[in-house]
Amino acid sequence: MALTCRQMLLMLGMLVTGSINTITKKAQLQCVTEGFYYKDDNGTSSKPHNFNHPWFQTWLMFIGESTCLLGLFFARRSENKEREKVIAWAAKVGHEPPGPLTRPRVWQWILLVPTFCDLLGTSLAGIGLIYIDASVWQMLRGAIIIFAGILSRVFLKRKLKYIHWLGMVVTMLGLVLVGCSSVFKNHSSQGSKAIIGIVLILAGQLVSASQMVIEEMFLKKKNFPPLQ
Repeated sequence: MALTCRQMLLMLGMLVTGSINTITKKAQLQCVTEGFYYKDDNGTSSKPHNFNHPWFQTWLMFIGESTCLLGLFFARRSENKEREKVIAWAAKVGHEPPGPLTRPRVWQWILLVPTFCDLLGTSLAGIGLIYIDASVWQMLRGAIIIFAGILSRVFLKRKLKYIHWLGMVVTMLGLVLVGCSSVFKNHSSQGSKAIIGIVLILAGQLVSASQMVIEEMFLKKKNFPPLQ
């Protein structure tokens, strides 16, 4: 099935904005500023502080994601106005007016599960970004392909073709090369930090893959709007 122009634009937009997200987060983590003054042997001086606040970055990201609810409210408002026009037209021509709209409540308890997965996965990956380069971080996030494929095979009973398994194997080999290059190019202390970062990123991608499977198991059947 060929991709539509709209689908291609959405994919391109996700690629561009995702890259901007990675670059800006790493740029924040590389910021250094003078901290509070303190007393030392030579008198009063200041100490530089790094901006290592991945939880704050996660909080900002969730604020951005929550603005999707504004789009949901606007979409529902448009539906209500369209329904009012149909009711007015039906009353004018003497037809039966349409029934009431059946829409799920905005707040659903089941949404807590994927929300927690998103919170944990984003935070783990954000902490890992402190220890490794942005380019390595972006490539290691491709591990979600492997985790999502395996979890969907186990829990969703999804049949994967040989081309899918081949793609997962090639991705895994690429991740191994990227991870090894990140560890070996650093000194002993930096190399150990790179290992910590890689483990945190892979753990975050495992949680994010679990989120995708959970959403397909419990949310797809309920037919919630994407913005919700």
